Amino acid sequence: MEKAQISSSDETLRPNKIIGRPEVQPNPNLIMIIHKKVLESNKA
Repeated sequence: MEKAQISSSDETLRPNKIIGRPEVQPNPNLIMIIHKKVLESNKA
């Protein structure tokens, strides 16, 4: 039981680390929006 909880918590933490905002829940749409913003900032 404990191992399952640890693994599930790790999975939820990974997307947050990628986004860089722990308070934001992992969301494919959010990741895409941030990805577009990064691409736009690189072009500018």
